[in-house]
Amino acid sequence: MQAQGTPTAALATRLVTTVKIFARSEVGWKAKLIFAAILALLVGANGLNVANSFVNRNLMSAVEQRRVGEFVRQAQLTLAVFAGSTIVAVLARFGEERLGLVWREFMTERCVAAYMAKG
Repeated sequence: MQAQGTPTAALATRLVTTVKIFARSEVGWKAKLIFAAILALLVGANGLNVANSFVNRNLMSAVEQRRVGEFVRQAQLTLAVFAGSTIVAVLARFGEERLGLVWREFMTERCVAAYMAKG
């Protein structure tokens, strides 16, 4: 752990301050909503990973036991879980990119306004 007053501590303090200002800004509600959606999607992705583990276990059991009907059913479930995982991953990535754009737009406007205020 770094001692107070080091460059890392100063950077962390500035980052926390900037994030607080961002969260309280006029676009803060949008950022909070996107961040909450990203968190929900990541929790959903973890749930789908767990489901995928169980479905693949059942699929391999059906192969080992030579049960064709169960194999087909588990293969369909595997495809459904894979499709769901793909959709959730794409939406989470979109949210991350969108949040990054909102952040950059906010910071650009803030920096330009600070620069212009100095004359």
